[in-house]
Amino acid sequence: MPRGTVKDYYPEKGYGFITPHGGGEIVFVHESEICTPGASALQTGQIVEYETTRGDAYLLATNVRNASD
Repeated sequence: MPRGTVKDYYPEKGYGFITPHGGGEIVFVHESEICTPGASALQTGQIVEYETTRGDAYLLATNVRNASD
């Protein structure tokens, strides 16, 4: 499962972006894809694991969880 760092997250809007470790395209993340128990938002700088799918404009993160879980 890829890992990345949360580049920006806007809790009031419910979305943000992940910078993949090892480089590559920035990944869009929506709050509905956060799977860490008890977490409804991500923090800028947080390291996460995720899966991706291709959206119209961005790679989309799915099944996002804290990398330490």
